[in-house]
Amino acid sequence: IGGVPFSGVATLTFPETGRLEGEAPCNAYFADQSGEYPVFAPGPIGATRRACPGLPLELAYLAGLQRMTEAEINEAGDRLTLSGPQGINMVFRAAE
Repeated sequence: IGGVPFSGVATLTFPETGRLEGEAPCNAYFADQSGEYPVFAPGPIGATRRACPGLPLELAYLAGLQRMTEAEINEAGDRLTLSGPQGINMVFRAAE
């Protein structure tokens, strides 16, 4: 996130048009997604409410995700880069 390696595990999927969801270090999360590619416009992010030692990392991840405004998928289709203000970005790699 923003050039700092993420030491936790998090996923991001788009199960249907207008929706995103995933797993953060402690909780499942979900949101509406109103932008059309390359616009990334997540609505308010909801999440389950489990506590775990990775909760501070999760809060940083979800806060970063909420700030993203643009998406780019590389030519190979195995990397998604989300970008936001002041050059902050998040890079996701396709699961194997």
